[in-house]
Amino acid sequence: MVLITAITSFSVCYILGRLLKLNLETSLALGAGGAICGNSAVIAVSPGLKLKEENVGVILAIINVLGLITFLAIPILSKILNLSTEQGGIWAGSVIHAVPQAIAAGEAIGPEAMLIATTIKLSRVSLLIVIVPLCAILANNNNNNGDEKFKLGKIPYFIPGFLLAAMLSTWIMPTEISEGLTLAGKLMLLPLLASVGFFINKESMKSAGGPILIVGVVSTICMLISSYLTIIMFT
Repeated sequence: MVLITAITSFSVCYILGRLLKLNLETSLALGAGGAICGNSAVIAVSPGLKLKEENVGVILAIINVLGLITFLAIPILSKILNLSTEQGGIWAGSVIHAVPQAIAAGEAIGPEAMLIATTIKLSRVSLLIVIVPLCAILANNNNNNGDEKFKLGKIPYFIPGFLLAAMLSTWIMPTEISEGLTLAGKLMLLPLLASVGFFINKESMKSAGGPILIVGVVSTICMLISSYLTIIMFT
């Protein structure tokens, strides 16, 4: 499921991006946001792709909108299509862009679906280990300026942070402290979400917003369909 989702996202973003004359770097960042983990993936690949800040802002805004739509749609569609709890969890984990959205959608379907959605979503996140250097290499080959060096990008802090938090809350911290830190984390996330649009301006939206939105919508629909068909065939 993880590989099918990733291949679908990158393939559609690349092919449609070329048709709509998006540069390779933008298509790769958009594909990473859909295939891996939304905002975090876009930010992780941006240094290696050397994307402009306004482009990153537009991509993040569109990824957030599409993530919200899939987060709201999948629990409803799972009931309409009579998917089992396990199938709904697989669908949520393999399609929804952001980690918390995938987990929340799984919880809306059922406790078992939440566990499955979490497992599959974090498996998608692990693809960053491959995707970050691969995107940097592809962008470097596409814009090779002789001896100019390129950066592989930075590993998002949330990956080692998540592992550390999981170990601390499982084996060391009392439940009361870990729950308090969870609440504090949610409150601290609000200003970060509000700052997504800081670098978006009218010019960037006019030049790239439309094509990026079209590519994002089509790739998300293709991910929904390919994931659903795989679930029906193999589960």
